[in-house]
Amino acid sequence: MAETVATLDQISGGRVDFGSARGISRSEPEGFRVDPHTTRDEWRESLEMIVRAWEDGEFSWKRERFDIPPCSVVPKPVQDPHPPLWMACTSVDTHRLAGELGLGLLSFTVMAPLEDLRVRMDAYRDGLSRAQPIGKRANPQAATYTQIHCADTDEQAQENARAGIEW
Repeated sequence: MAETVATLDQISGGRVDFGSARGISRSEPEGFRVDPHTTRDEWRESLEMIVRAWEDGEFSWKRERFDIPPCSVVPKPVQDPHPPLWMACTSVDTHRLAGELGLGLLSFTVMAPLEDLRVRMDAYRDGLSRAQPIGKRANPQAATYTQIHCADTDEQAQENARAGIEW
């Protein structure tokens, strides 16, 4: 992943942002026979490893979850010290964690009231106020993905969207 993102950063002239997440449902890890209770720690260590792999010199890693012998990771990103890091989040806890790790926030309002976004954004800002960046610098930016459908009436909009949302 470190090489792939760095290659895209090279090709784009330093315009890559790197977003990551552990997944949104149990079906994602369980589909690969991964214990969903270990994915947060594995995600975090993977992100630490990717940032370390972008540094100059030979790369190696030996910790609880991963053991990688010395190797060359090429290319390196154009951006110094590395591309901005982002985390996709849905819960209050992950919003706070993104802030604590100094990661840019990729939030969602799908299937949740917009009022919940304020609570999650407050948690992100709280975490960011105490950030200890996982990367070489913090990315204090926030983005939110939402879906909106307009129709002549609220009732018509809800009817139009019902089948897709229920699916």
